[in-house]
Amino acid sequence: MTFSCMAIYVNSSAPSKDSLGTLNGISQTTISVIRAIGPATATSLFSLSVRKNILGGNFIYAILLVTCCIAIYASRWLKEEKRAYT
Repeated sequence: MTFSCMAIYVNSSAPSKDSLGTLNGISQTTISVIRAIGPATATSLFSLSVRKNILGGNFIYAILLVTCCIAIYASRWLKEEKRAYT
């Protein structure tokens, strides 16, 4: 469901039909980079938290919780706007 929502937001944010391809390309590139970096970062933080006994080895879950809370708070600024094209 998340992928569908991201696609809807990306397509809705395009100022014109001509920019849809460029906008989708940029978003897919960004998503691919995050998917490549995310697992390595999470695994490294988990390993560090277990080794240093930060929050009993659960430091990564605290980071993920904070990240989700920030994303939920940031979603309050999304505005419903009509597209300039149909």
